[in-house]
Amino acid sequence: MLRAIIVDDEKLALEELSYMLGQYEDVEVIGCFTNPVEALGQIILKRPDIAFLDIEMPVMNGLNLAKELAGAVRHTDIVFVTAFDGYALHAFEVNALDYVVKPVFEERLDKTIQRIRSRQKDSNKVGRNIIEKLNDIEKSVKQAEEKFVVWRDEEIFLLNVADIFYLTVENGSTLVITEKGRFTAKSSIDFWEQKLKGYNFFRCHRGGLVNMDYVERIIPWENKCCTIILKEEKHRIPVSRSRTKELKRRLKI
Repeated sequence: MLRAIIVDDEKLALEELSYMLGQYEDVEVIGCFTNPVEALGQIILKRPDIAFLDIEMPVMNGLNLAKELAGAVRHTDIVFVTAFDGYALHAFEVNALDYVVKPVFEERLDKTIQRIRSRQKDSNKVGRNIIEKLNDIEKSVKQAEEKFVVWRDEEIFLLNVADIFYLTVENGSTLVITEKGRFTAKSSIDFWEQKLKGYNFFRCHRGGLVNMDYVERIIPWENKCCTIILKEEKHRIPVSRSRTKELKRRLKI
Protein backbone atom coordinates (compact mmCIF):
# COMPACT_ATOMS: atom_id res chain seq x y z
CA MET A 1 0.00 0.00 0.00
CA LEU A 2 1.33 3.42 -1.02
CA ARG A 3 0.76 6.05 1.68
CA ALA A 4 0.31 9.58 0.34
CA ILE A 5 0.06 13.12 1.69
CA ILE A 6 -1.24 16.04 -0.41
CA VAL A 7 -0.30 19.69 0.13
CA ASP A 8 -2.14 22.44 -1.78
CA ASP A 9 -3.39 25.81 -0.57
CA GLU A 10 -6.42 25.51 -2.88
CA LYS A 11 -8.96 23.36 -1.04
CA LEU A 12 -10.87 22.41 -4.20
CA ALA A 13 -7.71 21.15 -5.92
CA LEU A 14 -6.78 19.30 -2.73
CA GLU A 15 -10.12 17.49 -2.56
CA GLU A 16 -10.09 16.65 -6.28
CA LEU A 17 -6.64 15.05 -6.17
CA SER A 18 -7.53 13.20 -2.98
CA TYR A 19 -10.60 11.75 -4.71
CA MET A 20 -8.60 10.69 -7.77
CA LEU A 21 -5.94 8.98 -5.66
CA GLY A 22 -8.67 7.22 -3.70
CA GLN A 23 -9.65 5.33 -6.86
CA TYR A 24 -6.41 3.34 -6.73
CA GLU A 25 -6.65 0.22 -4.57
CA ASP A 26 -3.00 0.41 -3.53
CA VAL A 27 -2.97 4.12 -2.61
CA GLU A 28 -4.04 5.47 0.78
CA VAL A 29 -4.25 9.23 1.36
CA ILE A 30 -3.21 9.68 4.99
CA GLY A 31 -3.28 13.49 5.09
CA CYS A 32 -4.40 16.61 3.20
CA PHE A 33 -3.02 20.05 4.11
CA THR A 34 -3.53 23.59 2.89
CA ASN A 35 -0.79 24.88 5.21
CA PRO A 36 2.70 23.81 4.02
CA VAL A 37 4.30 24.49 7.42
CA GLU A 38 1.83 22.17 9.14
CA ALA A 39 2.34 19.65 6.34
CA LEU A 40 6.11 19.67 6.87
CA GLY A 41 5.74 18.48 10.45
CA GLN A 42 3.21 15.80 9.55
CA ILE A 43 5.26 14.44 6.65
CA ILE A 44 8.30 14.12 8.92
CA LEU A 45 6.13 12.44 11.56
CA LYS A 46 4.14 10.07 9.32
CA ARG A 47 6.83 9.44 6.67
CA PRO A 48 4.53 8.70 3.71
CA ASP A 49 5.77 6.95 0.58
CA ILE A 50 4.82 9.94 -1.57
CA ALA A 51 4.06 13.64 -1.07
CA PHE A 52 2.07 15.53 -3.72
CA LEU A 53 3.04 19.21 -3.45
CA ASP A 54 1.67 22.34 -5.05
CA ILE A 55 4.41 24.90 -5.74
CA GLU A 56 2.96 28.39 -5.38
CA MET A 57 1.73 28.53 -1.78
CA PRO A 58 1.89 31.26 0.89
CA VAL A 59 4.47 31.22 3.72
CA MET A 60 6.45 28.35 2.16
CA ASN A 61 6.33 27.33 -1.49
CA GLY A 62 6.48 23.71 -2.61
CA LEU A 63 10.12 23.88 -3.72
CA ASN A 64 11.29 25.07 -0.31
CA LEU A 65 9.09 22.47 1.36
CA ALA A 66 10.74 19.77 -0.75
CA LYS A 67 14.20 21.05 0.23
CA GLU A 68 13.25 20.86 3.92
CA LEU A 69 11.94 17.33 3.46
CA ALA A 70 15.09 16.23 1.65
CA GLY A 71 17.10 16.78 4.81
CA ALA A 72 14.53 15.21 7.12
CA VAL A 73 13.02 12.16 5.39
CA ARG A 74 14.83 9.82 3.03
CA HIS A 75 12.15 7.55 1.66
CA THR A 76 9.37 9.99 0.77
CA ASP A 77 9.20 10.66 -2.96
CA ILE A 78 8.04 14.07 -4.17
CA VAL A 79 5.55 14.76 -6.96
CA PHE A 80 4.83 18.38 -7.80
CA VAL A 81 1.28 19.17 -8.92
CA THR A 82 1.02 22.76 -10.15
CA ALA A 83 -0.73 25.00 -12.64
CA PHE A 84 2.62 26.39 -13.80
CA ASP A 85 5.03 24.50 -16.05
CA GLY A 86 7.89 26.97 -15.60
CA TYR A 87 9.15 25.30 -12.41
CA ALA A 88 9.96 21.92 -13.95
CA LEU A 89 13.74 22.44 -14.00
CA HIS A 90 13.76 23.60 -10.37
CA ALA A 91 11.56 20.66 -9.41
CA PHE A 92 14.02 18.08 -10.67
CA GLU A 93 16.88 19.93 -8.99
CA VAL A 94 15.32 18.80 -5.70
CA ASN A 95 15.06 15.21 -7.02
CA ALA A 96 11.31 15.22 -7.62
CA LEU A 97 9.96 11.92 -8.91
CA ASP A 98 7.44 13.62 -11.21
CA TYR A 99 6.01 16.98 -12.26
CA VAL A 100 2.30 17.11 -13.12
CA VAL A 101 0.65 20.21 -14.59
CA LYS A 102 -2.92 21.05 -13.55
CA PRO A 103 -5.60 20.22 -14.41
CA VAL A 104 -4.72 16.64 -13.52
CA PHE A 105 -6.11 14.08 -15.95
CA GLU A 106 -6.63 10.42 -15.12
CA GLU A 107 -4.26 9.17 -17.84
CA ARG A 108 -1.46 11.43 -16.61
CA LEU A 109 -1.99 10.42 -12.99
CA ASP A 110 -1.86 6.75 -14.02
CA LYS A 111 1.68 7.30 -15.33
CA THR A 112 2.70 8.95 -12.07
CA ILE A 113 1.29 6.14 -9.94
CA GLN A 114 3.03 3.53 -12.11
CA ARG A 115 6.31 5.40 -11.69
CA ILE A 116 5.80 5.45 -7.92
CA ARG A 117 5.07 1.71 -7.88
CA SER A 118 8.23 0.96 -9.84
CA ARG A 119 10.30 3.15 -7.53
CA GLN A 120 8.89 1.49 -4.42
CA LYS A 121 9.47 -1.98 -5.88
CA ASP A 122 13.13 -1.14 -6.53
CA SER A 123 13.47 0.33 -3.02
CA ASN A 124 11.97 -2.80 -1.46
CA LYS A 125 14.38 -4.98 -3.45
CA VAL A 126 17.34 -2.92 -2.24
CA GLY A 127 15.98 -3.13 1.29
CA ARG A 128 15.73 -6.92 1.11
CA ASN A 129 19.28 -7.16 -0.23
CA ILE A 130 20.55 -5.03 2.64
CA ILE A 131 18.71 -7.18 5.19
CA GLU A 132 20.14 -10.36 3.64
CA LYS A 133 23.66 -8.94 3.79
CA LEU A 134 23.18 -7.88 7.41
CA ASN A 135 21.91 -11.37 8.26
CA ASP A 136 24.98 -12.89 6.59
CA ILE A 137 27.26 -10.57 8.57
CA GLU A 138 25.43 -11.41 11.80
CA LYS A 139 25.76 -15.12 11.05
CA SER A 140 29.49 -14.76 10.32
CA VAL A 141 30.04 -12.85 13.56
CA LYS A 142 28.08 -15.46 15.50
CA GLN A 143 30.09 -18.28 13.95
CA ALA A 144 33.36 -16.50 14.68
CA GLU A 145 32.44 -15.91 18.32
CA GLU A 146 30.80 -19.22 19.31
CA LYS A 147 33.11 -21.99 20.48
CA PHE A 148 32.42 -25.72 20.75
CA VAL A 149 34.16 -27.95 23.27
CA VAL A 150 35.73 -31.18 21.96
CA TRP A 151 38.30 -33.64 23.28
CA ARG A 152 41.41 -35.46 22.07
CA ASP A 153 43.72 -37.54 24.24
CA GLU A 154 42.19 -36.09 27.41
CA GLU A 155 42.90 -32.55 26.20
CA ILE A 156 40.14 -30.00 25.67
CA PHE A 157 39.97 -28.03 22.42
CA LEU A 158 37.70 -25.14 21.41
CA LEU A 159 36.45 -25.19 17.81
CA ASN A 160 34.69 -22.62 15.66
CA VAL A 161 31.75 -23.79 13.56
CA ALA A 162 33.78 -23.13 10.41
CA ASP A 163 36.40 -25.64 11.64
CA ILE A 164 33.95 -28.55 11.47
CA PHE A 165 33.68 -30.66 8.30
CA TYR A 166 31.22 -33.19 9.66
CA LEU A 167 30.24 -35.26 12.69
CA THR A 168 29.80 -39.01 12.74
CA VAL A 169 29.27 -41.84 15.21
CA GLU A 170 31.79 -44.65 15.68
CA ASN A 171 31.49 -47.33 18.36
CA GLY A 172 28.92 -45.25 20.21
CA SER A 173 31.10 -42.12 20.33
CA THR A 174 30.48 -38.84 18.51
CA LEU A 175 33.47 -37.84 16.38
CA VAL A 176 34.04 -34.31 15.09
CA ILE A 177 36.06 -34.25 11.87
CA THR A 178 38.03 -31.08 11.11
CA GLU A 179 41.00 -29.98 9.02
CA LYS A 180 43.07 -30.33 12.20
CA GLY A 181 42.03 -33.95 12.63
CA ARG A 182 39.49 -35.98 14.57
CA PHE A 183 38.09 -35.02 17.95
CA THR A 184 35.64 -36.62 20.35
CA ALA A 185 32.48 -34.89 21.55
CA LYS A 186 30.79 -35.84 24.82
CA SER A 187 27.29 -35.13 23.46
CA SER A 188 25.17 -37.12 21.02
CA ILE A 189 24.56 -36.35 17.34
CA ASP A 190 20.98 -35.36 18.23
CA PHE A 191 22.32 -32.80 20.69
CA TRP A 192 24.72 -31.39 18.10
CA GLU A 193 21.97 -31.19 15.49
CA GLN A 194 19.95 -28.97 17.81
CA LYS A 195 23.00 -26.94 18.83
CA LEU A 196 23.97 -26.30 15.20
CA LYS A 197 20.53 -25.16 14.09
CA GLY A 198 20.90 -21.86 12.30
CA TYR A 199 24.18 -22.99 10.77
CA ASN A 200 24.51 -24.71 7.41
CA PHE A 201 24.56 -28.32 8.64
CA PHE A 202 22.59 -31.25 7.24
CA ARG A 203 21.65 -34.55 8.93
CA CYS A 204 22.79 -36.98 6.23
CA HIS A 205 21.88 -40.17 8.11
CA ARG A 206 21.11 -41.33 11.63
CA GLY A 207 24.74 -41.02 12.71
CA GLY A 208 26.00 -38.18 10.51
CA LEU A 209 25.89 -34.39 10.36
CA VAL A 210 27.70 -32.56 7.56
CA ASN A 211 28.71 -28.92 7.10
CA MET A 212 27.20 -28.00 3.71
CA ASP A 213 29.67 -25.14 3.31
CA TYR A 214 32.33 -27.76 2.52
CA VAL A 215 30.32 -29.82 0.02
CA GLU A 216 31.92 -29.91 -3.41
CA ARG A 217 29.69 -32.39 -5.25
CA ILE A 218 27.07 -35.09 -4.78
CA ILE A 219 27.17 -38.53 -6.43
CA PRO A 220 23.80 -40.32 -6.83
CA TRP A 221 23.46 -44.09 -6.30
CA GLU A 222 21.15 -46.50 -8.10
CA ASN A 223 19.12 -47.24 -4.95
CA LYS A 224 18.03 -43.57 -4.57
CA CYS A 225 20.77 -42.80 -2.07
CA CYS A 226 23.79 -40.59 -2.68
CA THR A 227 27.26 -39.70 -1.45
CA ILE A 228 28.43 -36.22 -0.46
CA ILE A 229 31.97 -35.35 -1.50
CA LEU A 230 33.63 -32.63 0.53
CA LYS A 231 36.09 -30.11 -0.93
CA GLU A 232 39.38 -31.51 -2.19
CA GLU A 233 37.68 -34.95 -2.03
CA LYS A 234 39.19 -35.68 1.36
CA HIS A 235 35.94 -37.07 2.74
CA ARG A 236 33.07 -39.10 1.26
CA ILE A 237 29.89 -39.14 3.33
CA PRO A 238 26.93 -41.45 2.56
CA VAL A 239 23.39 -40.09 2.64
CA SER A 240 20.52 -42.44 3.52
CA ARG A 241 17.54 -42.87 1.19
CA SER A 242 15.13 -40.88 3.38
CA ARG A 243 17.66 -38.08 3.90
CA THR A 244 18.44 -37.99 0.17
CA LYS A 245 14.86 -36.85 -0.41
CA GLU A 246 15.32 -34.10 2.16
CA LEU A 247 18.65 -33.12 0.60
CA LYS A 248 17.01 -32.76 -2.82
CA ARG A 249 14.27 -30.63 -1.30
CA ARG A 250 16.81 -28.45 0.47
CA LEU A 251 18.87 -27.98 -2.69
CA LYS A 252 15.71 -27.58 -4.82
CA ILE A 253 16.69 -30.33 -7.26
